[in-house]
Amino acid sequence: MKKLTKEEFKQLEVLWYRKLANTGFKDIERKNQDDWLKDETHTSTIINAYLNREQREQYFEKAWQFMHEYEFESELDKSIWECHCDGMSIRDIALKLLHKEGGRGVVFLRIRKLKGLAKL
Repeated sequence: MKKLTKEEFKQLEVLWYRKLANTGFKDIERKNQDDWLKDETHTSTIINAYLNREQREQYFEKAWQFMHEYEFESELDKSIWECHCDGMSIRDIALKLLHKEGGRGVVFLRIRKLKGLAKL
């Protein structure tokens, strides 16, 4: 496979983003911004993309069990996880616990880390 030039890559990227848009795909990330998750990103958006109803129920059951059994490193982590288990959006968790709009990336990364520890 030949290496694409920068211009060829940009053309290919535009083509694939157009194809994705035509299928109804909605990207949850912004380009070229520090706060890279879009406002409407909800933790359930990520979960629902991959799981059917029964799997989602099992996911949240295991998430709640993890919350009650795991010794969290900080109260903030525990609070973030509890809000996640309640189905709050990443944006709402950031506003509630960090009291700022720009904390969505922090919340997302902590949830991802805890999901790994919970083996979810």
